Amino acid sequence: MSVESFKPILWAAALDAPFQDALVYSQTGVANARFQPVLQNSGKSVKINRLGAVKTRKYVQGEAITYDTLSTEATELVMDQQEYYAFLIEDIDEAQAAGDFQNESTRQHAYAMAAKVDTHTASVLKDGAKTKLGNKAVFDGADFFRPAEGQMTAWDVLREFSKQLNKNSAPSLDRWVVVGPNMAAALLADRRFTEADKTGTDTILRNGQIGSIPTLGFTVYTSNQVPVTADRETIIGGAPNALDFASQLQTAEAFRHQDHFADAFRGLQVWGSALAYPESVVTLEADVKPGTLGSAPVAAA
Repeated sequence: MSVESFKPILWAAALDAPFQDALVYSQTGVANARFQPVLQNSGKSVKINRLGAVKTRKYVQGEAITYDTLSTEATELVMDQQEYYAFLIEDIDEAQAAGDFQNESTRQHAYAMAAKVDTHTASVLKDGAKTKLGNKAVFDGADFFRPAEGQMTAWDVLREFSKQLNKNSAPSLDRWVVVGPNMAAALLADRRFTEADKTGTDTILRNGQIGSIPTLGFTVYTSNQVPVTADRETIIGGAPNALDFASQLQTAEAFRHQDHFADAFRGLQVWGSALAYPESVVTLEADVKPGTLGSAPVAAA
C-alpha cells in the first residue's frame, strides 16, 4: 500500500477488524454499543435517560386511577478519549521486507490501540461500580495444595459475584466476568469451572472468552488489561446493560513525508464509555496465591 493507492475506507476497515478482535471490556456482549450509530452520524455525545422508580397500584372498580409522573436520570456518553496512530514506512524497508510488511504493521497498531481503549473502559467499570468487595485472598488452584485459611476459591468468587448482582436486581441474562491471567489460571484449575463450561460449548466464542457457567449465568473472559494494584487483579463482573461504549476511527490519511524517503500514515481514534447502571457491576481485588500443601477435600458439585 503506497500513498498513491491509499484508500481511507479500506485502511480504516483493515485497522478496525483486528482492533475489534482484540477488545475484551469494550466488545459487544460486555459493553453496550447501542449508541455507536448515533454518535458516528451526529456528534461526540449523547444523553442516556434512565427511567426512575415506577409504581403499580391495586385496582378497585369504581375508584379513580392515579397517574404517576415518570422521572429520569441522565448519563452522558461522550467520545472524549483520543489516541492516534502515526508511522512511517521507509522506501528501503518496503523494498527489502519479506511478506506483508504494511498489513502486519496495521494489525500491530490496531492491537496496541485496542489495549489502550480496553484499559480505559476497565477503569470506568472499576471506578464506577456500585458494589466493591475489596481485597480478597484467592487460592490459585495448584495441584497438591488446598486453600489456606482465609482464602477463597476462584469458584467462590464467581458465586459471590452472582449473589451480589442478584441482590442488586441486575439483569440475569448474558452476565459477564472479566478476569486477569492469574485468576483465569485459578479458574481453569477448578473442576467445577471446567465441568460447568462443558454445557456451554455450543456458544459462539467472543474475544478472550475462556468459558461459561450456565448455573451462575456468567460468560467468563480473560484480559491482560485487567486493572492491577500491588499484584492484585481487579475482577470485574456485570450485566450487559451496565456500560455504554462507542468508538470511531475519525481520521485516516497518508502522505509522502517531507523529511524522509517514506510514506507516512496516521489515524485518530476517538472513543468514550459511560456507566449507565453502576448497580449492575461488581468488583473484587483478587490476591491470587498458592494455598497450603495437602490435598483439598473433594468439592461438592
